[in-house]
Amino acid sequence: MRRKGKNFYLVLEGSDATPILHFGMSGFFAEKGQKGMHYSRPSVATTSGEEWPPKYVKLMMQFAEVGIGEGTGTGKVVGGGAEWAFADPRRLARIKLVAGVAEEVPPLSLLGEPEFGPRAAVTITTANVELSLVPVLA
Repeated sequence: MRRKGKNFYLVLEGSDATPILHFGMSGFFAEKGQKGMHYSRPSVATTSGEEWPPKYVKLMMQFAEVGIGEGTGTGKVVGGGAEWAFADPRRLARIKLVAGVAEEVPPLSLLGEPEFGPRAAVTITTANVELSLVPVLA
């Protein structure tokens, strides 16, 4: 899973299709058997870990657990893996399936590069403050 802006996308091995997920204002991922993380308590009981699938689910994914094959060093499916659900109570989230590399096709190709460096420092001098006719509030 990778992220660019508010968009999350899954890189699928052996597939040309890439699902792009935009959470909107209230979308979230939930994992079966795990309590979800929320900044604030959601208005609906969606991530208690007991209710599955969560209410307002838009997409469910089941991942295969891959183990190392004996003597070959290659991966093989050994059993059931994690189950994820993408849900949105307010229905503002979007799912888009694109062909090719997600960062090379819209909507991700239209987004700018993220700013990782420090922001430009603003120098405020006493002379600048004294020239102001508006009182400075602390």
